[in-house]
Amino acid sequence: MGMHIALARWMGAAQYGVYLFALAVITLLTGLAVAGQDSASIRFVSEYRAKGELDSLRGYLHFSRRRVILLSILTAAIASMMSQLIWRHSEGQTALLFGLALLPLNALVQLNSGALKGAQRMLAAFAPALLLPVTIGTVAAGVLFYSQHQLSAAEGILCVVGTSVLVAFVQHIQLGRIIPLDGPTNTNAAHWERVGLRLMLVSAFVVILTQTDIIMLRTFRTSAEVGTYGAALRLAMIAMFGRTAVSGMAGPMLVTEHAAGNTAGIQRVAHYSSRLSTAFSMAVLAILLAYGEPILNLFGHQFADAYVPMLVLTSGITAGSTMGSVGALVNLTGWEKASARSYAVALGTNITLNFILIPHFGMLGAAAATAVSTVLLSLQLALIAHYKLGIRAFFA
Repeated sequence: MGMHIALARWMGAAQYGVYLFALAVITLLTGLAVAGQDSASIRFVSEYRAKGELDSLRGYLHFSRRRVILLSILTAAIASMMSQLIWRHSEGQTALLFGLALLPLNALVQLNSGALKGAQRMLAAFAPALLLPVTIGTVAAGVLFYSQHQLSAAEGILCVVGTSVLVAFVQHIQLGRIIPLDGPTNTNAAHWERVGLRLMLVSAFVVILTQTDIIMLRTFRTSAEVGTYGAALRLAMIAMFGRTAVSGMAGPMLVTEHAAGNTAGIQRVAHYSSRLSTAFSMAVLAILLAYGEPILNLFGHQFADAYVPMLVLTSGITAGSTMGSVGALVNLTGWEKASARSYAVALGTNITLNFILIPHFGMLGAAAATAVSTVLLSLQLALIAHYKLGIRAFFA
C-alpha cells in the first residue's frame, strides 16, 4: 500500500490512472497466459506430495513451466500487435508495451506461487511476490522521480514489473530446495491439460472480474477519475488480503482432506477459514470507516472523493469474506465446471451493472457493481459447497 501511495503522489491522479489501466490489462493477460496452471499446481503439488509420487510431481512442474512460458510469449506477441491497432498513440500504450515485455516472467511468478502454496510454504509463496516489488519498485520509482521531478505511468510500470526478474529467480531457488527438480519424471500431460483448461476458465473469469471496473471506468470516464478510484480499490483490497492469505493456507489442506475422504476435516478447515477471513475484513472495514479520509489524503488531496466508493468496495469484500475459502473449496475438489458457471453469472452481472451505473455515477457506480458481483459470486459458491459437498461455508 505504501508503494501505491508513493506512486499516486509522484504521478498525480491522471498518470496514476493510466498506470492502473495498463496494470489492469497486464494482469488480465497474465491470468490468461497462465491458463489455470497456477490453481492446478496447488492441487497437483498437494496431491502428489501427499501420495509420495515425486516422479509425477517433477513431471508436472516441468510440464506446467513449459506450457506457461510458451503461452505467455505468444500472448505478449499478440497483445503487442493488437495494441498498435487499439491504443496506438494513446497515453497508455508505452506503459502497456513495457509490461508486455516481461509478461512471461509475471506468468512464471504466478505459477511458482501456486506450486509453493501447494507445498504449504506460504511465506515462500507470498513474501517474494509482495515484498520485493514493494521495496525495489518503490526505490527505483523514487530515484526516477527525484532525478527528474516527475514520474510517468510507463516508468512506474517498468519499475514494478521489472522486479519480476528477481522474484522469479528467488522463487525458483526456493522451489528447488523444497522439491528436487532433477530426477526421473512421469508424464500425464492429457490429465494435467484437462484439469488446467477447466481451471483456466475459472481463472479467466476471476481475472476479468477483478479488472472490469478499472477498464470500464477508463472507457467511460477520465484517467484522473480512474486514478482516484484506484486509490479506493487499493485500500479496499487490504480487506481481501486476509481472505486470500487464508485461502492460500486452506487450499492444500482442503485437497489433502478431500483425497482422504474426510468430510469432517473439510468442514473444520471451512469453519476456521470463514471466521479468520470475516474477522480480518471487518477489522479493515472499521479502520477505513474511522480513518479512511486521512489515509486517502496520503495519496494526495485530489483522492478525497474516493472515500464513499472505498467503503462500498470494502463492504462487499467483507460480506463475501463471511463465506471463507469457498472458492478454493469448490475449485480444488473437482467442481470446476459449476464454479465456472458461477463466475460467468457474476461477471455478466458485473459488466451489466458497470455499463448501467458508470455513465451516471462514475466511480461510485463501479464500486457498487463490483461489490454486488462479489457478494453474488460468494453466495453461489457457498450453495455449490453445501449441495455438492455437504459443507456449510457461511459462518461454518
